[in-house]
Amino acid sequence: MDRWRRTPHVSVAFSGLLAALVILLTDYLPEVTGWRLRLGEFEYQLIDLVGKTASLAVLLAFLAVNASLVVLRLKRPGAPRPFKVPLSVGRVPVLPIFANALILVFLAVSFADWIVWLSTLVVLALGLLLRRK
Repeated sequence: MDRWRRTPHVSVAFSGLLAALVILLTDYLPEVTGWRLRLGEFEYQLIDLVGKTASLAVLLAFLAVNASLVVLRLKRPGAPRPFKVPLSVGRVPVLPIFANALILVFLAVSFADWIVWLSTLVVLALGLLLRRK
Protein backbone atom coordinates (compact mmCIF):
# COMPACT_ATOMS: atom_id res chain seq x y z
CA MET A 1 0.00 0.00 0.00
CA ASP A 2 1.17 3.45 -0.86
CA ARG A 3 1.26 5.38 2.43
CA TRP A 4 0.45 8.74 0.89
CA ARG A 5 -2.32 7.78 -1.56
CA ARG A 6 -3.46 4.65 0.32
CA THR A 7 -3.71 2.65 -2.91
CA PRO A 8 -2.37 -0.81 -3.74
CA HIS A 9 0.15 0.54 -6.28
CA VAL A 10 1.94 -2.80 -6.77
CA SER A 11 -1.35 -4.56 -7.58
CA VAL A 12 -2.37 -1.76 -9.94
CA ALA A 13 0.98 -1.92 -11.74
CA PHE A 14 0.81 -5.71 -12.01
CA SER A 15 -2.76 -5.55 -13.36
CA GLY A 16 -1.69 -2.95 -15.92
CA LEU A 17 1.23 -5.07 -17.09
CA LEU A 18 -0.98 -8.15 -17.30
CA ALA A 19 -3.59 -6.22 -19.32
CA ALA A 20 -0.89 -4.93 -21.68
CA LEU A 21 0.41 -8.48 -22.17
CA VAL A 22 -3.08 -9.79 -22.92
CA ILE A 23 -3.65 -7.00 -25.45
CA LEU A 24 -0.29 -7.70 -27.06
CA LEU A 25 -0.99 -11.43 -27.33
CA THR A 26 -4.61 -11.13 -28.44
CA ASP A 27 -4.53 -8.12 -30.75
CA TYR A 28 -1.10 -7.31 -32.15
CA LEU A 29 0.40 -10.80 -32.35
CA PRO A 30 -2.46 -12.19 -34.50
CA GLU A 31 -2.13 -9.18 -36.82
CA VAL A 32 1.55 -9.92 -37.34
CA THR A 33 1.29 -13.71 -37.52
CA GLY A 34 -2.17 -14.01 -39.09
CA TRP A 35 -3.41 -16.22 -36.25
CA ARG A 36 -7.18 -16.35 -36.04
CA LEU A 37 -9.56 -18.46 -34.01
CA ARG A 38 -11.90 -20.23 -36.42
CA LEU A 39 -14.78 -22.29 -35.07
CA GLY A 40 -17.28 -23.45 -37.65
CA GLU A 41 -18.55 -20.48 -39.58
CA PHE A 42 -17.26 -17.95 -37.05
CA GLU A 43 -13.79 -16.44 -37.18
CA TYR A 44 -12.57 -14.44 -34.22
CA GLN A 45 -9.62 -12.35 -33.34
CA LEU A 46 -8.76 -13.27 -29.78
CA ILE A 47 -9.27 -9.70 -28.56
CA ASP A 48 -12.85 -9.84 -29.86
CA LEU A 49 -13.50 -13.06 -27.99
CA VAL A 50 -11.97 -11.69 -24.79
CA GLY A 51 -14.07 -8.51 -25.08
CA LYS A 52 -17.29 -10.39 -25.76
CA THR A 53 -16.58 -12.81 -22.92
CA ALA A 54 -16.00 -9.93 -20.50
CA SER A 55 -19.14 -8.13 -21.67
CA LEU A 56 -21.28 -11.23 -21.29
CA ALA A 57 -19.86 -11.96 -17.83
CA VAL A 58 -20.60 -8.40 -16.66
CA LEU A 59 -24.16 -8.56 -18.00
CA LEU A 60 -24.74 -11.91 -16.29
CA ALA A 61 -23.42 -10.46 -13.01
CA PHE A 62 -25.72 -7.44 -13.36
CA LEU A 63 -28.62 -9.78 -14.08
CA ALA A 64 -27.82 -11.79 -10.94
CA VAL A 65 -27.65 -8.64 -8.79
CA ASN A 66 -31.02 -7.41 -10.07
CA ALA A 67 -32.61 -10.83 -9.61
CA SER A 68 -31.28 -11.07 -6.05
CA LEU A 69 -32.75 -7.64 -5.30
CA VAL A 70 -36.18 -8.83 -6.42
CA VAL A 71 -35.89 -12.07 -4.41
CA LEU A 72 -34.74 -10.27 -1.26
CA ARG A 73 -37.51 -7.70 -1.61
CA LEU A 74 -40.14 -10.45 -1.79
CA LYS A 75 -38.65 -12.82 0.83
CA ARG A 76 -37.68 -10.19 3.41
CA PRO A 77 -40.12 -7.31 3.12
CA GLY A 78 -39.31 -5.99 6.60
CA ALA A 79 -35.52 -5.91 6.21
CA PRO A 80 -33.88 -2.50 6.69
CA ARG A 81 -32.98 -0.85 3.41
CA PRO A 82 -30.62 2.12 3.15
CA PHE A 83 -32.26 3.16 -0.13
CA LYS A 84 -35.53 2.58 -1.90
CA VAL A 85 -35.80 1.35 -5.46
CA PRO A 86 -37.91 3.76 -7.50
CA LEU A 87 -41.04 2.59 -9.31
CA SER A 88 -42.02 -0.14 -6.87
CA VAL A 89 -45.65 -1.22 -6.87
CA GLY A 90 -46.38 -2.51 -3.41
CA ARG A 91 -43.67 -5.04 -2.65
CA VAL A 92 -42.84 -5.64 -6.32
CA PRO A 93 -39.79 -3.69 -7.59
CA VAL A 94 -40.88 -2.96 -11.16
CA LEU A 95 -37.67 -1.26 -12.31
CA PRO A 96 -35.32 -4.22 -11.59
CA ILE A 97 -37.79 -6.65 -13.18
CA PHE A 98 -37.95 -4.44 -16.28
CA ALA A 99 -34.13 -4.16 -16.33
CA ASN A 100 -33.81 -7.95 -16.12
CA ALA A 101 -36.24 -8.39 -19.01
CA LEU A 102 -34.24 -5.93 -21.13
CA ILE A 103 -30.97 -7.67 -20.26
CA LEU A 104 -32.42 -11.04 -21.26
CA VAL A 105 -33.57 -9.63 -24.61
CA PHE A 106 -30.16 -8.03 -25.15
CA LEU A 107 -28.38 -11.29 -24.30
CA ALA A 108 -30.55 -13.25 -26.72
CA VAL A 109 -29.95 -10.78 -29.56
CA SER A 110 -26.32 -9.81 -29.03
CA PHE A 111 -24.67 -13.00 -27.83
CA ALA A 112 -25.95 -15.64 -30.23
CA ASP A 113 -22.49 -17.18 -30.75
CA TRP A 114 -22.10 -20.38 -28.74
CA ILE A 115 -18.33 -19.89 -28.44
CA VAL A 116 -18.84 -16.67 -26.45
CA TRP A 117 -21.16 -18.49 -24.04
CA LEU A 118 -18.72 -21.38 -23.77
CA SER A 119 -15.73 -19.13 -23.07
CA THR A 120 -17.75 -17.18 -20.49
CA LEU A 121 -18.79 -20.38 -18.72
CA VAL A 122 -15.18 -21.59 -18.70
CA VAL A 123 -14.01 -18.28 -17.19
CA LEU A 124 -16.78 -18.39 -14.57
CA ALA A 125 -15.94 -22.01 -13.70
CA LEU A 126 -12.25 -21.14 -13.33
CA GLY A 127 -13.18 -18.20 -11.11
CA LEU A 128 -15.32 -20.42 -8.89
CA LEU A 129 -12.55 -23.03 -8.65
CA LEU A 130 -9.95 -20.41 -7.74
CA ARG A 131 -12.26 -18.82 -5.19
CA ARG A 132 -12.77 -22.12 -3.36
CA LYS A 133 -9.09 -22.42 -2.46
